[in-house]
Amino acid sequence: MRPNRPKYDNPECSGAGPHSKNMTVRVLPTGGGSNAILCRACFWREMSYRRLRIAEGVPFELPSWQSLEIYQPDDRETIQEGDYHYYRPPL
Repeated sequence: MRPNRPKYDNPECSGAGPHSKNMTVRVLPTGGGSNAILCRACFWREMSYRRLRIAEGVPFELPSWQSLEIYQPDDRETIQEGDYHYYRPPL
C-alpha cells in the first residue's frame, strides 16, 4: 500500500495537483500562444501525458524543467473568478 503523501497548496499552479512542496512555478507553452503555469509535480505529470500522446503519433514538445521560464506574477495582477474581479497580492 502506498503511504499518504502530504498535500501542498500552490495557488500559482494551474495544474490539478497534488503540488510540489517547492512553491516555484514555471511557464510551459501549450501551443497557439497559450501557456500553463505549473509546479514541478504537475509539470512531470504533463510530460508523462505528452509521452503517451507521442506514442500514439501526436506531435508534442518535451522541454526540460530547467529550460522553462520561472513565472513571476505582476504585483497588480487581476484574476477573474466567476463574475467577480479581485486583486491577488504578490506572494
